[in-house]
Amino acid sequence: MVARSRITYYYNKPGDLAGEQQDIYLLGINRETAKSLTQKTRNYDELLWSPDDQLIAFVAGEFNNQKLYTINADGDQLNQLAPRLAPSGISELAWSSDSQ
Repeated sequence: MVARSRITYYYNKPGDLAGEQQDIYLLGINRETAKSLTQKTRNYDELLWSPDDQLIAFVAGEFNNQKLYTINADGDQLNQLAPRLAPSGISELAWSSDSQ
């Protein structure tokens, strides 16, 4: 996902073929530096930048135990929005135009 001069992406730990030990990274395009935003390896999915480029929403966890989070672009404020989502396989997130 691109947000101005930054990209967020998942990185699987070496040897993790199932995608269960990932971290979310932020890459500064102009500086060519990557920073890990998450500190707990797990299965992450559906990265989406807020319209104001301040937050990233994502889903974390296994199919039957997913949780909804936001994290700021510096990676220092993680907020859990939904403690446990029904086993539904979330396929898309959306922000309102005012980043709510």
